[in-house]
Amino acid sequence: MDYWYNDFLRSSLRNHFVLEICITDECSLSCKFCCQATVENKYKSHMSIDDIELLSTYINSYEFLVIKISGGEPTIHPKFEQIVLNMRRWFKVHHYTLVTNGQLLLEYSDILDNFDDIEISHYIGINDNIVNQIKKSSINVPIKFIEREDNVSMHNVFSNPNLEKKNIFLRCRYPAWKKVVKNRIYPCSNIFGEAVREKINLDKVSVVIGETWRESLESLNIESYCQNCWVNVSDPIGRACRIL
Repeated sequence: MDYWYNDFLRSSLRNHFVLEICITDECSLSCKFCCQATVENKYKSHMSIDDIELLSTYINSYEFLVIKISGGEPTIHPKFEQIVLNMRRWFKVHHYTLVTNGQLLLEYSDILDNFDDIEISHYIGINDNIVNQIKKSSINVPIKFIEREDNVSMHNVFSNPNLEKKNIFLRCRYPAWKKVVKNRIYPCSNIFGEAVREKINLDKVSVVIGETWRESLESLNIESYCQNCWVNVSDPIGRACRIL
């Protein structure tokens, strides 16, 4: 039996060895608790098709189990359909996920079957209407509605670091989850937002994508930044939300 294709194993490992590609910094919402720091980011742009395809040349076949297409809000990208239709050719992985707030999702219903599942962030009181529409729609792709708590402030840990998180670097689930923003790759999915909020030099928390990105990423020392991270390491989900 090829265990890499075993459904149970894939399910248990799907949050590990993830490559999240933020194809745009733009978003249709302005949530103050956004882990991407969309509100604070003054240099928003779309990732070009050429850059995405170039990225794929530096990723080994099946080096990651999961590709996550995210943002910002990925459906805002002017080339979103082209990206979706080509992602399986560019990136050879086992699972493809779309992360979205859902506001434009129904406009792309005819291409969503290119994904294995969709994660929709439900911001209570903000995007309720579209979430309800999607729940009633005929989309055949499995959808996970992630309910974001509206009382979470990610800024609190930056002004009052959680000292009990001193071992977060060893306990956190995110080191296997790499994130691409523009032409840089980050060692976890949360540190880009922290860098934007805290005006951290990106060279300290990420590396330029190229042939030596793996070695360069290994040389980064991000443990001090991890201690200021908003993630609750005692939470098995690892984020301030619950999956419905």
